[in-house]
Amino acid sequence: GIASGAKNTQGAVQFLEWFTSSKVQTDFARQGGSAAVTGSALHDPQAVKKYRWLPAIADAVNNSVPKPRSPDEPKMEDILGTQLNEALVEGMRLTAISRRRRWPVDRPPTSCGSSTTCRAALAPAERRS
Repeated sequence: GIASGAKNTQGAVQFLEWFTSSKVQTDFARQGGSAAVTGSALHDPQAVKKYRWLPAIADAVNNSVPKPRSPDEPKMEDILGTQLNEALVEGMRLTAISRRRRWPVDRPPTSCGSSTTCRAALAPAERRS
């Protein structure tokens, strides 16, 4: 939608009409594999050949069920978003440590012996345990 305080609502409408057009969305999907907003873009053979996840996005869009609204929704989304961010950051941290130390990403070490560098890298995870 368009914000109620928008200074140029006509321009915003024109932009949304242009950006959500099938041609622009198909180009968008073809160039980056991003989740387009039109079914034709999500099923475009050229885009699908390059980005195999587009049909899965289309399937999710076609079969999703809206979640019930709740007055606590903003709190739930904040908690979920924060926890997801923390999990992603932790995963990225473990991947970086694993690459530096050539450890398998799915099995980082739980202790490092006397290595100061390793102990410093694992310190945040050890404090949470």
